[in-house]
Amino acid sequence: HDSDPSNWEVRTRLSMIHYMIGVDLFNHSHFSEAGVELSLAIEYNPKVAQYFAIRGRANYYQHRFEDAHADFREALRLDPSL
Repeated sequence: HDSDPSNWEVRTRLSMIHYMIGVDLFNHSHFSEAGVELSLAIEYNPKVAQYFAIRGRANYYQHRFEDAHADFREALRLDPSL
């Protein structure tokens, strides 16, 4: 069924929606809210390095340096070309 959140295609779409919302919030300096949306994107699809990279930047701007470091490390693990 198309609305089943356990369906990989649905989860991927949901992750992209939350990512886009998160990026928009980030670009408007709403770092805490961006972090929430990016965390949801990661929850739906933890295989996308860019999700971790942007959430790391949101954490960095909130002075959450350990969380930022963990996100940057995961982003690089997923995609060393970043």
